Amino acid sequence: MKKVLVSVVLVAFSYLAFAQSKVFEKDGVAINGYDPVAYFTDGKPVKGESQFQLKWNNATWQFASKANLEKFKSQPEKYSPQFGGFCSFGVSKGHKVKSLMRGPSSTINCTSITIYR
Repeated sequence: MKKVLVSVVLVAFSYLAFAQSKVFEKDGVAINGYDPVAYFTDGKPVKGESQFQLKWNNATWQFASKANLEKFKSQPEKYSPQFGGFCSFGVSKGHKVKSLMRGPSSTINCTSITIYR
């Protein structure tokens, strides 16, 4: 009986860990305010502007331009990061590890997000 109870508790905690949020966000802003479309159009991280934002998937997404906002609005699944912006290595191990989004002058590594599909 004790083993069953421990198993149920472990399953419940695992479920709660994955039920947290679908998208990596900090203070409600997805991927630290970087423009997800810019990874495709500019090939690098570009900080979004608060004047170009959209609420999608329980987070606020920011964009560098109105054009990028419109592109995202028309196809959010195409431009949103894989694994919700969580570290791909962490997700592969069954954990949602919050990524550290880096700016244009920094290297994006495993602690970053996986954008390209």
